[in-house]
Amino acid sequence: MLVRLKELYEGHSPAAHRFRYGLLIFDICTILFVIVTSFIPHTLAIEITDLVLGLVILADFIVRVVLERRKGMFFLRPATWADIVAMVSFIAPIAGEGLGSCAFCGRFGFCIPISFCIGCGRIGPISGATKRWCWRGLTLRCSYS
Repeated sequence: MLVRLKELYEGHSPAAHRFRYGLLIFDICTILFVIVTSFIPHTLAIEITDLVLGLVILADFIVRVVLERRKGMFFLRPATWADIVAMVSFIAPIAGEGLGSCAFCGRFGFCIPISFCIGCGRIGPISGATKRWCWRGLTLRCSYS
């Protein structure tokens, strides 16, 4: 099984290319899910989908760790830590809806200029005053809280 996974993740066969295109499509769908669900109330179905997405990202992450030859270097890469942030923000049900932008930022390595305030639940643009309290789109405090 490990040989097959290595072929899919690192190979040059048509099946490996299709698999990696599938991962790309999954990433695009994840982006769209985070964007769409950030503007609607979170239901049980969205929470379950968050969990499923987090578990798929976790499975992908575990496979990449197992296949990595230089594990020490793997954990020094910023993209690795971005994936960890994404996994935690999708899987942690206690986090609620506020970590969606963290999942987006973490998985894809950049921050969208929108923040979610933990204190009052408002969503809005990151302003100069907000930047002091904002970490990757998650505002710890805003002028309303």
